[in-house]
Amino acid sequence: MNKIILFGNVKGGVGKTTLCATFANYLRMNNYTVVVVAADLQQSLAFHRMDDLKENEGTPIPYHVVTFKASSQQEAKKLMEQYRTFDGYVLIDCPGNLNDPLLATVFAMCDAVIAPMAYDPDTIRATKLFAETFRRCSKATLIYVPNRINDREGTTEEFEKRRKAIEELHRYGWMTQRIKQNV
Repeated sequence: MNKIILFGNVKGGVGKTTLCATFANYLRMNNYTVVVVAADLQQSLAFHRMDDLKENEGTPIPYHVVTFKASSQQEAKKLMEQYRTFDGYVLIDCPGNLNDPLLATVFAMCDAVIAPMAYDPDTIRATKLFAETFRRCSKATLIYVPNRINDREGTTEEFEKRRKAIEELHRYGWMTQRIKQNV
């Protein structure tokens, strides 16, 4: 069982890091082996882990968090090949942009990508851009996760735009049930 799962989207604030950590904890609670790779520029998961270790000294850690350190396509491919040999799940928290040329290698060598999103027009456009770019690099499964959704906001016209956008996104991947804002 070798699964490399990315958490990505070009829109910031949609929950990539949060869902990555939540999924890592879920997998560990179900006795799967997990390593999390912090590949975003902020290194949020790596810094959170350092803080956790300081605050909870001596407490066993559920999974390791490592940073993605590659400066060339060749190094990125080598790292991804190493992740492929890991006996468990490798979860990669991707950067919130498409400017990193190494992402093409990461996209091409993953098994799936989870793309958190919201239904506002900016996020839908960004998610579509992400999906189109991802599809040019990879045939891996693409899963959208509508996150922090408030169905009570919006007009009939906005709901219709959402419906059409969701139809377009389905060309590239499939969508989970929404995660409501209060969850």
